[in-house]
Amino acid sequence: MYAPAHGPLVVGRDAALLARDDPARFEPCPKRRVDDGTVLLGEREVPVTDLLTAILVRVGDEARRVAGTLPPAVLTCPAAWGRRRRDLLTAAAVAAGLTVTAMLTEPTAAAAYFTTVLGHDLRTGQALAVFDVGGGTVDVTVVRRVPDGMRVVATGGLDDLGGIDLDALVVEHVGAGRPDVASAGPDDLRRRDQFWQDARHAREMLSRSASAPLHVPGAPGATHVTRTEFERWAAPVLRRAVEEASRTLARAGLAPGELAGVFLVGGASRTPLVGRLLHQTIGIAPTVLEQPETAVAEGAARSGPQVAPEVAGLPAVPPVPPSVPEPEAPQRRRYGPVVAGALLALLAAVLLVAFRPWQHDARPPVSEGGPTPSASPACPSVQEARDALKRSGNLAKGVTPAIADDPKCRGGYALVVFATQSDGGVDPGGNAILHRTGGRWVFVVSSTDLCGGGGPDMQGRPDWADGLPDDVLTLAGCDPADYTD
Repeated sequence: MYAPAHGPLVVGRDAALLARDDPARFEPCPKRRVDDGTVLLGEREVPVTDLLTAILVRVGDEARRVAGTLPPAVLTCPAAWGRRRRDLLTAAAVAAGLTVTAMLTEPTAAAAYFTTVLGHDLRTGQALAVFDVGGGTVDVTVVRRVPDGMRVVATGGLDDLGGIDLDALVVEHVGAGRPDVASAGPDDLRRRDQFWQDARHAREMLSRSASAPLHVPGAPGATHVTRTEFERWAAPVLRRAVEEASRTLARAGLAPGELAGVFLVGGASRTPLVGRLLHQTIGIAPTVLEQPETAVAEGAARSGPQVAPEVAGLPAVPPVPPSVPEPEAPQRRRYGPVVAGALLALLAAVLLVAFRPWQHDARPPVSEGGPTPSASPACPSVQEARDALKRSGNLAKGVTPAIADDPKCRGGYALVVFATQSDGGVDPGGNAILHRTGGRWVFVVSSTDLCGGGGPDMQGRPDWADGLPDDVLTLAGCDPADYTD
């Protein structure tokens, strides 16, 4: 994304090319800035909504060029995005002139690809882990098939890790000590951006080959980077992502053996080390695609027409709050023209969803919805609630949860008040939310104060609340209005 001194924002390869002359006007990963309100590009303060709108305008232009008209669009977003972020994306799509017919979470769409395109059987009660390594972020989600579709049961991720950070490792190690890489003259900036582009190509080539050439500014010839070298640099970074996957499985109350599969999506998931580390840690060989960047788009297209609550009533989407001026931004790490590839993947993804160039197969559509209150199962017994808490792995060995009151239920969820009982006596426990899926009750989250988010499971942030229906928040004694992000 490039902001010239005057005129509309520029996206794609054109933005990457213009950034060589004025890098301060360039934002390589708008998704990372979704919560910033405004982004300082040169002397322009650009609302984040305008960044997203500019990308979607480009999508609409490509759709008209290819199809001659602008077809309806299906949006996808990370499962952890709350209502405010989803409204921001929807508002950007409307401003871009798109007719949005549905919004799906990315892991739900990926699960649809897993079952329809790849033909894997995911029976009711079985769970799938979706590991999404994109250009700028890592998203980890566990989804479970329920009678009427798919339900997200746990989410996690890292907002500071993606393909651009793997490129940065190549630049930092290969370019270390090179004055032409660190200097800031106009010609040096152009050479440096070219170096970033070459580093990205080398990193991608190492997913297919044992070595890759890389031309370093100021060096007389090409330097060859080996896969072994790159994996030595990348292993500590990627282990963070794998550890996050393990934590997400624990939050879902699942052992690795209870998963039907681990599905890798996102362009950077091609890196062989990603799959190997997951296999070593979780014990399941991940499913890897040749084109993992389009799996979410094609899965969304195959999941059938559906309108999520965030999209219903589009004309009533509230306006985006006024922008807050951003202070002078510090010097940012240069990610070079990697944004071009990310934008092209986004273009392909949205066009795949919009055009739906295939016939839907006979499999039932994948639904975002869960059991309705009228179809709620009976509340868990005290023994079932105790078993669900013990299976979650959130209690110390030898500690037994003592259920204080009969659980309360709504919409397939249960609120459980419990204490912990051990040889030292009975200690205050807290509150827990359970969910009925796969024929049994499973742990979702617990804390002494569910609404305040102060418990260790939430690390001080009640982001989990965005994934629960409003009536379940009310059941827990929380105000749904407090969880709009």
